[in-house]
Amino acid sequence: MASTAPPSIHHERPPLYRDVTVVKWGVQIIALLLTLGALWFLANQAGDNLKASNVPTDYDFLSVNPGIDLSSGIDTDPDTGGRALWVGMVNTLRMAIAGIFVATLIGVLVGLSRLSNNWLLKKLGTVFVETLRNVPLLVQILFYGAVFASLDRVSLDVGPVNGWFHVSNKGLSMPRVHIADGFYQWMIVIIIGLFAANFLRKRRIAQQDLSGEETYPILKEEKSYCVIHPTSRREKKLWDKEKFGQLINLLLEKDVSVVVTSGPDSHEIDYVDEILKKAGIVDKKVLNLAGKTSH
Repeated sequence: MASTAPPSIHHERPPLYRDVTVVKWGVQIIALLLTLGALWFLANQAGDNLKASNVPTDYDFLSVNPGIDLSSGIDTDPDTGGRALWVGMVNTLRMAIAGIFVATLIGVLVGLSRLSNNWLLKKLGTVFVETLRNVPLLVQILFYGAVFASLDRVSLDVGPVNGWFHVSNKGLSMPRVHIADGFYQWMIVIIIGLFAANFLRKRRIAQQDLSGEETYPILKEEKSYCVIHPTSRREKKLWDKEKFGQLINLLLEKDVSVVVTSGPDSHEIDYVDEILKKAGIVDKKVLNLAGKTSH
């Protein structure tokens, strides 16, 4: 049985103007050249018009006083254009961070409301989501802008909570936390209190391991306690020893357990001992951790 070879098929290369690949690349290159040429022409025209109008196009404005006052920010009277741009960037970051925080909080609360078994919370969450979802964002921006524009200018007399929370045509205003004198001393007291609490926890656990019983030395679960740190390296910050003693006795009368702490210096430990002695307080009533919480 004879076999015949299939006839050979010869593909002729089409001319360049009919080649699909060449045509695609050619059209894209021509479009790119036209776009770059249009941009070059417009840039030259804009430059010529700005020069004819004596409008500077350099960055000297960054070091020139803009002569404007900003309504809010870290600097309401910037002395240079660069400083004004910096204030604007900081304001943008502050608003973005506040917006992310508020949006996250509202989103979590609304999401939990929609998943809640409470009928009222579920319906409120559904109405909130469907209302915002079906109203275009531009309409919401215009609506909020109209509402805020109708409000009064910000001042201490504009509430609803004077001095703490103000609603005005600039938006919402509330106090900002600033680090002032005494903040670091307060943080030191807090840290000492944490060390004292950790020391007491370890001591109670050790006593429980030894005795096998629940042990509550000085501090009882059903009682409140107060940590007093009466010492300071600055003598002008020291309170009267008699007043400290009266305070401790008053707390003991109110059935409040008292823990007294101080630094490791000998004069601070002696200061605490003098307070306890003058007030007639025995160690069984007060947990004296003076000089014992720094290691």
